Amino acid sequence: MLDSDISPTQREFATSIHVAGEALLTLINDLLDFSKIEAGHLTLENSPYRIEEAVGSALMMVRQAAQAREVELLCEFADADLLTHASVITGDMLRVVQILTNLLSNAVKFTAGGGAVTVTTRYALDGPVEIVVADTGAGMSAADIARSLSTDAPPQRAPREGGGLGIGLPLVRLLAEANGATIAIDSAPGAGTAVVVAFADEAEALQGFDDLDPERAHRRVEAVVAL
Repeated sequence: MLDSDISPTQREFATSIHVAGEALLTLINDLLDFSKIEAGHLTLENSPYRIEEAVGSALMMVRQAAQAREVELLCEFADADLLTHASVITGDMLRVVQILTNLLSNAVKFTAGGGAVTVTTRYALDGPVEIVVADTGAGMSAADIARSLSTDAPPQRAPREGGGLGIGLPLVRLLAEANGATIAIDSAPGAGTAVVVAFADEAEALQGFDDLDPERAHRRVEAVVAL
């Protein structure tokens, strides 16, 4: 319906319904995954994948929600190697996309219209890859940061409309740990929030992943953000 010739009012209603439906589906999937993790039944893949593909897929998942809230999506790769065949990580790409989608969804939800959400992929000082999701939202206090990652009493980041059950960040932490990654949050009230996903293994070049042109890959991610 969104691709058909409809009036601006109809498109606005259709977009709202679509975004709400996707949010509900995400919530249901998150609840199911949370239960699987707590029961020790979560199954992970362990296959090589390109970082750029995971980032691009996550951006595509939140694109319409960002448009609906008039929040700008930005994507940065701090090193050209991160757009080549050398940027391959072994793990569960679908779960990494889920982690990034949760973080991006949170960032969009808690950023006011006219603000921006930036996902930056970079090398950490000690070698492995980090993906940073930063927003220009209201930010969190140190106490809220600690509670936000807890599975005991996950809070809302701010008393605003559109809140959920608060399982997003605890689920992200558990999924990251299951994939051998860590989560760190840098935030302060009024200063926005940056969440760093740090992978344990360094990116590497693997056979069969040598056909990616850096310029083409960068254009592809930029196209996702600009859609």
